[in-house]
Amino acid sequence: MEQITLEKPISLEGVNDWGLDLLIDYIVNTHHKYAKTSAVIIHDLAQKIANNHNEKYPELMKLTTALFLFLHDLLNHLKKEEQILFPNIKQSIKKKTQSEKGRYSTFGLIEESVRRMQKAHQAIGRDLKLIHELTNDYLLPQDASDSYKYLFEKLKEFEDDLLLHVHLENDILFPKALVEEKKLEENEFVYLNTKNNAMQKRSIKRNEHIKKLSREHHFSLLFCWKIRQGLKMNIDIVRICEYVQYFWQHHLSPHMREEEKIFFVPLSDRQVQRAMNEHNRIRHQIMNLKNYSANNLRKRLVELADTVDDHVRYEERELIPHLERKLSKEQWEKIGEQFEKHHPSSLQDQYEDHFWNIK
Repeated sequence: MEQITLEKPISLEGVNDWGLDLLIDYIVNTHHKYAKTSAVIIHDLAQKIANNHNEKYPELMKLTTALFLFLHDLLNHLKKEEQILFPNIKQSIKKKTQSEKGRYSTFGLIEESVRRMQKAHQAIGRDLKLIHELTNDYLLPQDASDSYKYLFEKLKEFEDDLLLHVHLENDILFPKALVEEKKLEENEFVYLNTKNNAMQKRSIKRNEHIKKLSREHHFSLLFCWKIRQGLKMNIDIVRICEYVQYFWQHHLSPHMREEEKIFFVPLSDRQVQRAMNEHNRIRHQIMNLKNYSANNLRKRLVELADTVDDHVRYEERELIPHLERKLSKEQWEKIGEQFEKHHPSSLQDQYEDHFWNIK
């Protein structure tokens, strides 16, 4: 059997010219909606046939298990797109429309999310290949019941829609979104130098070590989003606090120490002092979470997310450009040596309780 690939099965006239907002709405309202509805029908139908005709169609039990795993992962994937990636793409468009001054950045959030979604799409291809193997390319047994026939009909229909769905994202939505994010990143600090000088309306190339620092800032913005998402879904407050302590110990606290010992040392002025004060405020907020009652914890978590969010945006929009202007090439080289020595090679959130993904 030939390998199943996620290729474009059909085309939509003019889809390449659609705006990102329209394309996202179309994908959610058409393909996501169809997938959610059909997944339930397909799973229940396969389960029913397997339970009622196990002796007659023993092969269906293995197919039913494979379908359950495939559809479960797919629905979680759709949820992540709708809750994380798509809102951030729309927000970047909104901010760009509201202001062309380059004061908004996604801090690489879209690129990181796209990378994860593409990996999920590769997994979809492997799952479809397995389904083809288990169904012998949807070849029905001679004595197949009407329910069996309907199941294969729905599976083929589901696959066709899914292939088009993935094509729209992989080949059109994702590349367009990455282009928009790159534009934002290239111009995110231009406003600071263009208020009184039109000649400075060009992008500021960022130091390579600053780019790595910005990726950590993106990680911190995700942390804020997860807190807010947990509160929005009324997740047990203790679970959220446990994640806060995990992220603080493994990511945020080491990150702030790294900034204080490496990036802030060469320059002690008002801008750096503000960042130090905000670091201390964040430390105080996290350390005191254990002192509050359950009724007050929700309010304190909201305050913490807002404080970290505001702090990250201050550093990205004001402090880092300030350091880039003030520090010499020699100072940046020294910072780079220290940064490479202490900085982790990769960022991974290995916390197992993904409460932010639960409805």
